[in-house]
Amino acid sequence: MTAAWPSGLPAPMRNGWGEQSQPNTVPFTPEVGPPIRRRRSTVRTRISTMTFRMSGAQLQTFTSFFENDLKDGALRFTMAHPVTGASETWTIEDGTWAYDTVDVDLYDVSLKLRMLP
Repeated sequence: MTAAWPSGLPAPMRNGWGEQSQPNTVPFTPEVGPPIRRRRSTVRTRISTMTFRMSGAQLQTFTSFFENDLKDGALRFTMAHPVTGASETWTIEDGTWAYDTVDVDLYDVSLKLRMLP
């Protein structure tokens, strides 16, 4: 069963979110004529960068979710898409995340996620 983003954790901040499509074509150079591009796959993924503002307790919840439920980022999870609100399946790129201290008991947690089909 795929883990779900914990309900006690916030949605990503609007000014800390971005999405980029991934290349899905392959070039081919025939012996004669111009290069041709073809579609690589019908499966497309997107990379998103997200920042979540969390309290210390929420950061502990996220850390536990990452380490235990996602097995240090090896497993996928479901979470609402920040724009569409649709439930999507995600993985944490490279299995890493980071946080910056904003204030006492307030942190910005940064993730790079891949949205899966």
